Amino acid sequence: MSARQEHMPNVPPQPHQKLDPLIRDRQASIGEPKTGPSGCYASYVFEKVVGFFVTGVFTGSLDSYIVRVNQVQWRQTVIKLVNVSDSSITVKPDEATDESGSTVIDVSNTYDTILITVHGLTGGTVYEMEILQVHPDSSYEDTIGRIKICTAPADTNSRQPIAPPSRPLSPVTTLLDTLSQSQVTLSEVKNSIKRSRKDHAKKMSTIRHEIDQIRSKCESNDKTDERVRRKLLSFKSTVKQLEADIKAAEEESKHLEQKAKDYADGYTALKNEWKQQMEILEERKKAEQKAREEFSMKLDGIEAEKSAINAKREKLLAKKERLTSDISKIESDLDQAIQEELGRRKAAREAKMERRKKLVNEFSDAITQMENGVKELKSRTQNNYSTYQNQVQSNFPQLPSHLDAPGGSASNIDGNESSNFTNLNNNNNSSSSVEPNIVINNNANDFEFTGSGVLGNGFFGHDPTSNDKSN
Repeated sequence: MSARQEHMPNVPPQPHQKLDPLIRDRQASIGEPKTGPSGCYASYVFEKVVGFFVTGVFTGSLDSYIVRVNQVQWRQTVIKLVNVSDSSITVKPDEATDESGSTVIDVSNTYDTILITVHGLTGGTVYEMEILQVHPDSSYEDTIGRIKICTAPADTNSRQPIAPPSRPLSPVTTLLDTLSQSQVTLSEVKNSIKRSRKDHAKKMSTIRHEIDQIRSKCESNDKTDERVRRKLLSFKSTVKQLEADIKAAEEESKHLEQKAKDYADGYTALKNEWKQQMEILEERKKAEQKAREEFSMKLDGIEAEKSAINAKREKLLAKKERLTSDISKIESDLDQAIQEELGRRKAAREAKMERRKKLVNEFSDAITQMENGVKELKSRTQNNYSTYQNQVQSNFPQLPSHLDAPGGSASNIDGNESSNFTNLNNNNNSSSSVEPNIVINNNANDFEFTGSGVLGNGFFGHDPTSNDKSN
């Protein structure tokens, strides 16, 4: 997956309705992403907003796409269909909805890219983001992309560089930061409402004063009645517009308060779970302390036994001194016996070392053969996988686009296409000399040999035998 990240200083978060010209200017400065058959690309990174482009992966509904931030499903996301050209980015207007209320994608037009905007982030923080596609007929989730992104710092006027954290935050910390950010946003909205009310009051006072002046002029001069009446109507419409703006601001404030309450509930649940884990940790600490005490008691017993052995040793040393006079008599016999015993043990040790050396050589040869076999099997698997893709493209050049995309399923093929795809698998399995079945894990890029045939198409168009785990 290709990702572009660029920090722009002092860029405040904007509503999604005002982001379209900003996205176009941003895209013009960093260039167009490289498009392929399918993929997910980071287009822009601000202080509190991150945007992604998803290409080549479509279903019938935009509601099937979800975003997880630090393993937490993120609700503050906006998903739109866009058309990415050489000079601009065009957001598709709202589509019609089906019977279930889901937005229907019209893939017959030129809107072939999905723009996913993630809001409510914290500046200067590393996030691990996952873009998933949920299949409507099951709970199966297909990972479209995963990337670590550091948002732009809140204060970029400082000349000293700010080192971002080395790893993403935990889900609890992410929710806490989001709650704090929501509270700050709520305070800003409340202050904005207060300022709007003050401005509204000032404007109302000015308008009333002007209305009084106009009324006095109307009473004194009948020729200006029509002009004054129009001005009064204009002022009334202005008052209505200001009242509507205040009402919209109050509704947004209530919405933000509800969001803050939801985040607080989630934080309480996670805090209770953390307390349970801490209780388990305390119990394990108590068990460890008890084991340490038992070990200390055993150690004291060993020390006492050691003291008794030392006392016995002193007695034996005294006895040794008494028997020193007798040692000279048997010293020659003892030396001869020692030399014989040393010779016997040396011969036994050399024989044992020789046997051990042979075993080590045998194990080394076996390991080398196994490594060579694994390398040969990987090479053969790569060749068979390339042959399989070439056969599919040559025999079925008009296969549906979702079969070429990562996470595509052959179960979506209807009628003759499904039977032809099955016959191709059977022909490929019968003509191939490779028996193991290779299952590719999209999360780790590793292999599992389970049966016959070849399955899997890699992750985002990667080679299945590649050792690159940067994604």
